[in-house]
Amino acid sequence: MKNRISSLVLSLILPIIILIPRAALAEHIAMTATGEYTMGDNDTYIEAKQLALQDAKHILFKNIETYIGSKTGVSIGDIGPYLPGMVDIEEIGAARTILKNKTIVATVIVKALVDPDAIMGQVASLRDKKDIEASA
Repeated sequence: MKNRISSLVLSLILPIIILIPRAALAEHIAMTATGEYTMGDNDTYIEAKQLALQDAKHILFKNIETYIGSKTGVSIGDIGPYLPGMVDIEEIGAARTILKNKTIVATVIVKALVDPDAIMGQVASLRDKKDIEASA
């Protein structure tokens, strides 16, 4: 009876474990970055916020490249142009600060969940594609 229950439990759980996608088990790293833009006399806050967002994304992508490079030992500078398509970024905060000299600074904070394994898989795929194109 005990063996029958064990077999039943194993037959129910094993397929579930096998069917769980690797991505669901992968390590996701939360990363944040803050971008700033100091407004000029002719800038609007909307433009300044947009430029601060671009700055935050740039910083975030550099941090992701550094992190993945340090974890894998692989130089991934080749993927710089592709990284924006591989990572979902969410704006989590924005602020407008007025300094003593009445200069306005727009600040934007962004966050991304990074899956290093998925990015490295996509990098390998891109490299394979480049190798195939180069040999053709």
